[in-house]
Amino acid sequence: MFEDKNEAKEIKQSDLVSEIQNNTENNLKRRFKNISVCGTGVTMPEGVISQIALSFNTHDLFTKEELRFFIIAAAEDLLHEVKMNNRIQSSLKNYSFQIEDVRIIVYNKNKDGHDVIDPNISIADISQGILTFRTMNPKMPHQIKTHFTETYKEAKKTIGD
Repeated sequence: MFEDKNEAKEIKQSDLVSEIQNNTENNLKRRFKNISVCGTGVTMPEGVISQIALSFNTHDLFTKEELRFFIIAAAEDLLHEVKMNNRIQSSLKNYSFQIEDVRIIVYNKNKDGHDVIDPNISIADISQGILTFRTMNPKMPHQIKTHFTETYKEAKKTIGD
């Protein structure tokens, strides 16, 4: 059976992305309790990697400050893993993969594993270098009530780095 060279290349690239995501997950498991990976993602049009993503669930309610700290740590760990993996460099859209090229999403849950509502942060993420914190409307579940944004640089200043 003949195998398309582009398909074989994409399979190899997705294996490398999975390796990077697994390494990041393992690093974060050692540093943070009460949080686990619930999803992974990659944007790879025509085999060119332009974004790598990880999603997490908390297992206890995180404050905005705790979410900010975790998101920055997770994004930087993922970025570090990409930069340390020499085999993936030729597949990256931006050879100098940056914070804008990673996405981290955190679904904030209470101790019972249930979604939280305003005033607690329900979902926090970083995408394109912008952190976004969302609260859910207590009267209409799954509807965003408020959202706050800050740049990666602003978040770094806030946490003292």
